[in-house]
Parts: sequence; C-alpha cells; structure tokens
Amino acid sequence: MGVARSATGGDGDVPGATGGHAGAAVGARGAELAWLGGLLGVWALALALVGLGGDFPLNDDWAYAWTAEHLARTGELRLLDWGAPALVSHAAWGALLIRWLGMSHVVLRAGTLAWATVGVLVLYALGRRSSLSPAAAALLSGLTWLSPWCFGLSFTYMTDIPWLTLLLAAQLALLSAGRGQPLRLLLAGTLVTIAALSRQFAVMAAPAMVALVALDARRAGEAGWRRRAAARVAVLVAPLLVGFVGFQGWYAGTHGATLANRSTLWRILGTTPLDWAMHLFCVWFYVGLWVAPIALGCAATGRLRGLVSRRFATIAGALLCGFVALELVETLIDAHGRLGLDRARQPLMPYLSNTVFLLGVGPLTLIDVYQGRAPFPHRPWAVGVALTAISAWGAVYAAAWLRQAAWRALAQLDWLRSPAARPFPALDEPDHRERDRARLLLLGAAALHLAWVCGTGPFVFDRYVMVTMPAALWFALDGARDGHRLAAIAGRTGWSLTGRGAGPPLAWLAAMTAFSVLGTREYLGWNAARDRLVRDLEARGVPGEDIDGGFEINGPRRFEAWIKDKHTLFAPGPNPWWVARPSRYRVAFSPPPPAPGCAVIARHAYPSLWPWEEGAMVLLDCGAPP
Repeated sequence: MGVARSATGGDGDVPGATGGHAGAAVGARGAELAWLGGLLGVWALALALVGLGGDFPLNDDWAYAWTAEHLARTGELRLLDWGAPALVSHAAWGALLIRWLGMSHVVLRAGTLAWATVGVLVLYALGRRSSLSPAAAALLSGLTWLSPWCFGLSFTYMTDIPWLTLLLAAQLALLSAGRGQPLRLLLAGTLVTIAALSRQFAVMAAPAMVALVALDARRAGEAGWRRRAAARVAVLVAPLLVGFVGFQGWYAGTHGATLANRSTLWRILGTTPLDWAMHLFCVWFYVGLWVAPIALGCAATGRLRGLVSRRFATIAGALLCGFVALELVETLIDAHGRLGLDRARQPLMPYLSNTVFLLGVGPLTLIDVYQGRAPFPHRPWAVGVALTAISAWGAVYAAAWLRQAAWRALAQLDWLRSPAARPFPALDEPDHRERDRARLLLLGAAALHLAWVCGTGPFVFDRYVMVTMPAALWFALDGARDGHRLAAIAGRTGWSLTGRGAGPPLAWLAAMTAFSVLGTREYLGWNAARDRLVRDLEARGVPGEDIDGGFEINGPRRFEAWIKDKHTLFAPGPNPWWVARPSRYRVAFSPPPPAPGCAVIARHAYPSLWPWEEGAMVLLDCGAPP
C-alpha cells in the first residue's frame, strides 16, 4: 500500500493561508463523501445481488428464532440448554421484529442485515476517529464487511454480526470520550453491555476499555488523577455490572445455567498447551489472510523490506510452514484429523473451520457431510493451496505489524505506571495520541478475546475469531503509514491509496466481494432447495421427524417433539435432535454418495458458486429404517 507524505494533516487540514484552509476543507469533504459513498454503494449493490433468500433457517438460526418467538409470544425469556450466547438483546431485537412484521426467517435475516449496514458506517467512523484517511477508513470497513465471514453471516439470524457492530460502536464511543465525558463513557459502557447480552465474549473488551480511561485521566496531568480515573471507570463499568452480571445471576437462579455455562470451567481445564499452540497458529493464519491485500500493496511500493528482518521472516515462515506440514501429516494418519475433518477437506486449507468452510460461506450442515461420511460440493485444491500460501506470507508481515503495535501499547501502559521511567514519544501530538489510544484499545480487546477463545475449547471457529478482523486490518493500515520504522514518525502524515500501491488491495477487495456475493447466493440457494424438498415431502403427509434433512431441518422438528414428550428445554446430552434415529428420507448434495438401497425421488437445482459445476440437492428414499 502506498504511503504518501503530504502537507495534509491527519484530519485533512492544510496549514497555510485562510483561503487554503477553505479550499482544503472543501476538498476534504469531497474526499470523505466520495469514499463513504463508494463504500455504501458497493455494499448496497452486493446486498441487492444476493437478495433475502426464503423462509428457512441457516445454521443456528432456528434455535435463536425459537427464543425470540417464545419471547414475543409469552414475554418469557428462555434459552435452549446447549445455546452458547447470552442472547438477551439478540432475542429482544428478534421479538420486536416478530411483533411488528410476524414470524419469518426472512424478517429476522433482514434484521441482521440492518445491523451489518450500521456496522459498515461505524467501522468507517472508527477508522476516521483513529486518524485514518477516508481512503484507508473505507478500505478498513470494506475489507471487513465484504469479507466472506462478515458478509455471509449478515444473512443469518446468528449473534455474530449484531454483537460485533455493538462492540465497534462501544469502542468508537470510548475513543470519542476524550477527557472522560461522562455521557459518552456511559454510552460506551451501555453499548458493550448490550453486546455482551448478545454474545458474552464482549466482556473481554472491558479491561482494555478501563486501561484507556485510566490512561486518558493520567495524560491530563492534573493532581488527583487516580480519583478521577476511578470515577470515570465506575461510570463505564456500571452498566456492565448491573446489566450483564445481573442477568447471568437472575437467569441461572430462575431457569438454571445453560450447558455452555456449566461446562466453561471444564473446557478451560481441558485445554492443553498443545491446544493453545495449535489455536494460536490457526489465528495467525487467519490474520495473515486478512492483512494480505495491505501487505501486497506495500510490497508493490517496496515498503515491506524495512518492516521485518530477513532473520525474522525466515523464523516466522518456517514456523507457519511447519504447522501446515504437521496438519497434512496428521490428516494422512487420521482420516478425521484433529478438528473432525476428513482427509479430503483438511489438506485444502489446514487452518480453516466453520464459516468459510471449504471456500463456501456457511457450514455444510447436512449430517453425512458435517460428520465427514459423504463428499461435499466443492474441491478447489488449487485455490485452497494458493490461499494457504498467501495466508502464510501475509502472516509473516502481520507479526511484524503486531510487534510494532504491541511495543507501543506496552509503552503506554509502562508510561501510565511511571511516566519518568520511559519518556513516551509524541505523546502530545493529536494525530499520534489518537492512534496510540486506538492501538491500546483495539490490541487489548483483541488479545483478551483471543486468549478466551483459544483457552476455552478444543478448536477455533473462524467466526469466533472474526471479531478481531477490524483490529488486525487497522494495525496493518496503521503500520503501512509508518513504513519500516518501529517507533512513531515525528510529524503528521497523510495516508492515501496512490500509484502502484492502490492496485493489489482494491483488486483483492473486488475479487473478495464477488466471491462473497456468489458464495452467499449459493449458500442461500442450496438451503432453499433443501427446504423445498422437505416441505414437498411433508405436504405428502410425511412427518418432519422422519426426514434427515440436516441440522437446520432436524433441529427444530425434533426439538419440538422433545418438548412435547419431556415438557422441558433441557436435554441429557448436547445436540440430541441432530440424528435422533435413522430416517427413511434423506437430503443430500447431487450426486449423492453411494447408499445401498436408496433411490433419488426428487431433485432441485441451485446457483453454483463455480460456473463449471452444477449445483443440485436430491431427496433419497432409503426404505423403512431398521
């Protein structure tokens, strides 16, 4: 990415005559409107090309929709036993939409798309607040929200998009609080509380937010800063203590702790050092893939050479390649691999799991495919190998940018502890001060979130890591501004997309957007075809409980049967409704896997991601189950 020095300040002001100020202001407003308008135009076009799909759930949608519909109908908040999210604000939003517009997965999907659209604007504003230029802020928001992760999940009723938008809004409010305006601090605390009541991972951002409030109070340099800092922190965390902690206590006391909450300590104790290492490598690969377009832009202008030494690049590259080799060897030894993937999937992209599964934009939740007993629709080995190589290359430079960011964030904390111990560079320059505040907040929140994700489970879902994508991209863009130096640049520098540096990131964004649109269309398409096959069969009088249509089909139908039979939401084990018993009728991708005694009785096509492949779902009649 080209880094252009100019007379323009971080906010677009140009020192000089009064007429120069007026002209610069007009030019700055024009650039702002052009980049923001272009970002929103591409976003709107992408949404229009995909559409809203049909009235069917995706992934966990049915479970969360059940809670929202129950809340809308009865006024009672109930969570499914195995549900992981806090879900309060998410269910409340869904219940409100259901009361206004009626129960429909299309309505709930549109509600998530509304959150995503707000997120596009919030992340752009966050970039501008942290001294990125309009071009860089638009690239930050575009690379995040038009990625397959965010874009695909925007078409679900999952919690990921709303809580990410709320968390970004909380960070924006806190960065805007300056010297601790109480109303903005209260707004930041309220927003992070609402985010935590959607998905509880948001609480991991609280320590970083507290650290920034303390740093702002200390930077003011007035006597009694500790007392003022404590008062501001109290305003910030009061909503979190009252809202989130209060809810957890009330729900556990009234309805009992969910399975996810009951097993948290067990999952933490069960995570081994090897698990930690494997999880961190997975995260490292994802960050490398996300920042690759920015690294490519910097490479086009020759600015990467000074970012990292040859020795550092050799060591980091060897570690990443070693991880890939171990994953491939392990796959050859064990057909299911560490993450439960079969040998055909694992070599494709060794670190990939869940949302962008197999270069699609959603998990393939047909039971046979999900459990590795049947083939999946795409096997683009060349693309998978290329993306793995690009991710490893980008990860080397991501490590350099993060090392720079960590150094400056730790320097701020050290200065907070003892200002005389280490003079902090450019502390009082507005542009650098805002960048340093953003570094501390974004790095702290991302690091704590990743520590929780890596330490509480046997695997790392990419959608759990997705919340750190804006931070990773921000560090890459900020690092590109500073070029090869690991300390702050004295003076103020404008950052813009210029010359050769503009091509790679913009081309990447265009290709990624096209993939997100095509992949999401396919994801909605094959789910619509599956839903139609099942509904046609039910219209012939076949009970839904006798059809194996995958997680989204089996879940709601067999769950309702469970409630009627047991009169409780709680189950003896996790996910008992997925494959409760063998079924006569089964939904599969076409061509179906070899299944003795099964015959194709119906077929529906859908738009395939790859034009040279035909996409279709089939319904199998396998006779009476044993």
